[in-house]
Amino acid sequence: MLNNTITAEIMKSLTGAVRAILHTSHPSDIADCAQDAVVRILSSMDSFDATRGDFGGWCHIIARNVAKNWRKASANRGHDSEGFTNEDGDATPLVDTLIGVDGRAELARAAEAQMLAAAVATLDDDDRAFVEGLIDGLGQTEAGAILGWSAATASRKRKEIAARITRRLG
Repeated sequence: MLNNTITAEIMKSLTGAVRAILHTSHPSDIADCAQDAVVRILSSMDSFDATRGDFGGWCHIIARNVAKNWRKASANRGHDSEGFTNEDGDATPLVDTLIGVDGRAELARAAEAQMLAAAVATLDDDDRAFVEGLIDGLGQTEAGAILGWSAATASRKRKEIAARITRRLG
């Protein structure tokens, strides 16, 4: 069992290493992180190999890594009004918990698709048919040819329609 003097010296040393990484954190966060580092060191004592380096350096590396993980975890907190932790104990925003990480992108795409559909619906029949041809994968020349337009007309109409839709969406 370690005596109190040695424990205090280890904590003082590790607190310095942690403070170097978490320099702007609250003092209680630095102390908590240093304690986490001590727990990590004590739980992995059997993995220390004296042939690879000294014990103090090994402890400082562990403290530095714990502090870096602590900083990453605290940077991830607070992006949404509430957060939860996942199975690994990492902070997860509430929105991501409810709909998944890809859910935000899906919702954004769905909203954009609705706005785009509403803007396309305001076009006249020929322009709407042209846009639907583009959506179906036709090139502008092919989509324009179906409507009897030349390649130059199709190019001009594509630019005009894009400008109108952009104004409506903007």
